[in-house]
Amino acid sequence: SSNNRVGIGTSAPGQILHVATPNDGEGIKAENTSTGAAFEAKYISGANNGYQLKMDDNNNSTTIFLRSYGNSYFNTGGNVGIGTTTPSTLLEVAGATSATGTTAGAPAFTFVGDTDTGMYSGGANAIKFSTGGSLAVTIDSSRNVTLAQALSVGTNLSVSGDATITGDLTVNGTTTTLNTTN
Repeated sequence: SSNNRVGIGTSAPGQILHVATPNDGEGIKAENTSTGAAFEAKYISGANNGYQLKMDDNNNSTTIFLRSYGNSYFNTGGNVGIGTTTPSTLLEVAGATSATGTTAGAPAFTFVGDTDTGMYSGGANAIKFSTGGSLAVTIDSSRNVTLAQALSVGTNLSVSGDATITGDLTVNGTTTTLNTTN
């Protein structure tokens, strides 16, 4: 066109390359026909409509699928970096991150298949841990640890510093030693 733009399916391109498709699932595709590697950008209509970017590897397997609707994924066999070009683990984030999820039943950081067990914010300068959707442990800004239920320890419990016990203290064993300095 007169404005140094190319239009496919349009006589008034709005960008340097403008592809207009009237049909669902059509778009742009760049493909290496000898290896099967390809890049696609297209619009999908229907109940879950939107745009998608899809990249296939040399085996014609989709490795990156970004959608403006539904789930997206990276399955490149390599690592993903955010804020770094040399990630050393499956996901490496350079810089601060944040997450929502501030209840025991929906913690911010969970495990696959166990979405009500994990770690979440306990307010300013506090962190909480939940199991089975219930509060288990709180660590406050003074590094005090509060257990939400009775403690049952199968091995030694060591406390460095002062310990405060509210309620009864029951000690079972063959030797009980109390060292006091006052």
